[in-house]
Amino acid sequence: MSPPEDKTKESPVPHRRWRRRVFYPFVLIAGLLTWGNGPGFRWGFEQVISQQLEAQDLSGNFMLEGSALSGISIRDISLNGTSTIQRFESDLIKIEWSPGSLIDLELDSIALNRIHIVIDPEAPKTEIFSSDRTQGRASDSKTSLREVLSLIKDFIQPTKISMENLKVEIDDITQVSLGSLTHASGENYYLISDLQSRDHLNRNIYNPESILTWNGDGIFIDQITLNSQLSIRDISFKPEESASMIISVAGSEVLAESDLESSHRISLESPSLSIPSLIGLVKPDLESSGEITKLEINTATGLIAFEACDLRYEDQKISHTSIEASTADLLSPFEKPVEIYITIDDKIKAEGTVVLDRQILDSSAELDLTIDWPKFPTINAELHYDSREGHVFASALDHLRASAQFQVDPQTYQAKIYSEINDAAILNENLEGPLNFTSTAKGNFKIAEHSGSTDLFALGFHPPNFPQVVTNGKVTWNWPNKIAVEHLKLMTSERVAETKLNWSNDTLEVDYIKVFEKEDELLTIKAKFPAPLPTRSLDDILESKKEISLKIKSKPLTLERLSSFFPVPAELSGIFHAENFDLSGTFTDPLLNGTISLKDFQSTTTPKIPPAEMVVDLRTDAQKLMVGVEAKDPAGQLLKLDGTFPFLPRKWLTLKMIPLDSPLTLTVKNDQLDLRRIQPLTPSIPDINGTLKLDLRLSGSLMEPRLDGNINANNLNTSLQPNLPDLGLNLVLKTTNQELTLNGSAKNENSNFMTIFGNLPLQPKTWLGRPESEPEKEFLLEIKDTEIDLSQIQPFVPIVKDVQGSLELNVKAIGTISNPQFSGDAGLSVKKMRLDDSPGSEFRDS
Repeated sequence: MSPPEDKTKESPVPHRRWRRRVFYPFVLIAGLLTWGNGPGFRWGFEQVISQQLEAQDLSGNFMLEGSALSGISIRDISLNGTSTIQRFESDLIKIEWSPGSLIDLELDSIALNRIHIVIDPEAPKTEIFSSDRTQGRASDSKTSLREVLSLIKDFIQPTKISMENLKVEIDDITQVSLGSLTHASGENYYLISDLQSRDHLNRNIYNPESILTWNGDGIFIDQITLNSQLSIRDISFKPEESASMIISVAGSEVLAESDLESSHRISLESPSLSIPSLIGLVKPDLESSGEITKLEINTATGLIAFEACDLRYEDQKISHTSIEASTADLLSPFEKPVEIYITIDDKIKAEGTVVLDRQILDSSAELDLTIDWPKFPTINAELHYDSREGHVFASALDHLRASAQFQVDPQTYQAKIYSEINDAAILNENLEGPLNFTSTAKGNFKIAEHSGSTDLFALGFHPPNFPQVVTNGKVTWNWPNKIAVEHLKLMTSERVAETKLNWSNDTLEVDYIKVFEKEDELLTIKAKFPAPLPTRSLDDILESKKEISLKIKSKPLTLERLSSFFPVPAELSGIFHAENFDLSGTFTDPLLNGTISLKDFQSTTTPKIPPAEMVVDLRTDAQKLMVGVEAKDPAGQLLKLDGTFPFLPRKWLTLKMIPLDSPLTLTVKNDQLDLRRIQPLTPSIPDINGTLKLDLRLSGSLMEPRLDGNINANNLNTSLQPNLPDLGLNLVLKTTNQELTLNGSAKNENSNFMTIFGNLPLQPKTWLGRPESEPEKEFLLEIKDTEIDLSQIQPFVPIVKDVQGSLELNVKAIGTISNPQFSGDAGLSVKKMRLDDSPGSEFRDS
């Protein structure tokens, strides 16, 4: 019997093994594909981004989402860098695609939300910003710009694009923000909204909306608004064909166009362009006016043309100007001749040829210049510049010529001008006679040294109200060491004036100023004053500790002689004599001494008055000026004045005022002054008569003055009206506690007809226009017991032909100078009065 079969050792069915061999690899491949589409894709994408960020010196955080089949999203981006890009932030960068779009090399959509980029142009640049690398890549590529742009257009046109809240900051320059940029899939236009920036003056630039069209012909933008005065419209860019745009400035239009090769053109299309509007875009605080009426820059013809009218800047005005320049190649103007033509108001014309060099000082020029100024002869000039040296030749009237040379590198120059004009009136209406002189100069601007001389052989001029003067002389200079007038002579038909002076060592020294009449020396002046070279103001001179000197000495001169130099009324006669008038010391502590006299002084308007003489003595001591004046005639003393005043010129100039606490004294006395002597000083009062006697004493200071004395006038009268009575006045003045008291009376013929009393507060600050520390004080003035015969005032009332009666009057004034108040009473008694020579108008007191 055979043994039983062992079923447990039977082999597995063969067809179940191949299933396991297929299933496990499939699961592995599926897992790899799933990982590669999701985590693997994101991991690889993150590695690529990290490498690029490291290359740009950027580091930070971001979060990736998405898959290889649907697209990628980068969220919460926050990067910081140490190169050109300093910071990059964004909420979302999302790019979507599908397998079908990838096969067509297209994207479904691109979305960017809140992007903030900070750029530092001064920071070290990474390799991607290297111009050498960029140029190398460009030179290696043979693809045209049109083809590149076409590829980009075909790639993004099917894509839906949404960009919101983009902000780019460029350190210390500007910032640009974009509200949104949208593009619908398949469309050829892009909508740009809310574009903003700041200009160089930190003014807002805002463009609400622009439409960018990108089709097979090129790229076109309808308009870009920069501000209320400036916009750009009809922007067109056709790759490798042309580009153009219209720039609008304050309503005026400028066309800019190019063939993107050698032909470029800018032209003014409007009738005019406002210059203030144009300048206001760059520097709004610059005041100017004018209109540009022509502007043309054309590289195809090599022409630049410019015209403007009604130009004004500060006090300069130009009615019309034009500039025209042409060359064979405007894009490469160097080492080729440029023809230039310039006109300004038909007064200045310049034309010639300029050859520019890349080193501008190595250029050359040949220019002809014509200046045709009104009331002045035409000036013709030639300018030559070559080999870093310039030459100028100018002439007018064939007898006035000038030449000059300038060397650029050493900064040296040489110049000469000479004239042999027989009648200089053609140059100026006040010139009369010859103008003959020669002047030469040379110098070095680098070291600021200049020297030269002027020989004036003859110059004739005729000042208004003066006789003709002919002058000659010589001036030399060696700056900054010395300037000298070696001699200067002025001659009229009657007199001659000569001077010699020089400036050196910060001192101006007048050797002499002399005035002659024939051989008779009338006047001599010598002076010496500090004049430091770095003087910027009068204070620089007044602060000098150097001594000053001024000496004036004259012979006795008649007023008729003086009238040749100073305006003297023709009716006055006399002899003026300045005897040893000296100023010395320093500006801080000056000393003044001198005597001035006027003898045989008389006026033809008062021939019956005997001649008088007056002597004025001036002397200083311890910053005080003592003044003595005495006038007398054969009958006796007319006036005597003695005073002591503060003499502080340095302090006055510093404070711009006289210190009120400066002490002063003044005494004025006379025996009797015939008022007819002051008739030339009072032309509005005809035939003044009477006598005046003074005894006045002023002391104290301007702050607290004290005035005491008497004023007596007798037999006062005038021919203003006939039959006026003689009047008299007697006043007594006294100062107590800063108050001036007046007591006096007036008399008619030999009897008093009024009394005067008053109190006047002394407030010198108010009188001098300075602010007072105390309120304005009250004054009092009373005129009482006035009795006037009406017949004496009848001449002052022409309508009254005859009157008999009297007027009794009492008047009182009280208050302040700014607010006075008046009161009083009057009694009128009329016995008889007749008006206008009419008997019917006569009436009598009943």
